[in-house]
Amino acid sequence: MRNIILSLLLSVTLLGASPATAGPWRVSRETRQVCLFIPFMECSLSVHRVTEVLHTLDGVLGVHADPLHERITVVYDSSRLGLADLQYAIEQAGFRSRPVEPAR
Repeated sequence: MRNIILSLLLSVTLLGASPATAGPWRVSRETRQVCLFIPFMECSLSVHRVTEVLHTLDGVLGVHADPLHERITVVYDSSRLGLADLQYAIEQAGFRSRPVEPAR
């Protein structure tokens, strides 16, 4: 199930992805997916701000925002960065975050 979700997420067109980061990706053991709750990420400007800062991180492979549920899903290479790096970048953009289960 996790591989199916990861495959679907990777096939989604990403907000703000450049041709260099848009894919294709090699899914490996180091590839991780995390869903983060980001309070007050409700408008398109907030979504853009958070996704933009995440896309600047070396090792982020994909970002999918869900402003309705104030969540963002990030696919990243754990050999290059970790959850703390993602949360720090989000904090630098002016938001707080915490890991949660994906919305259903």
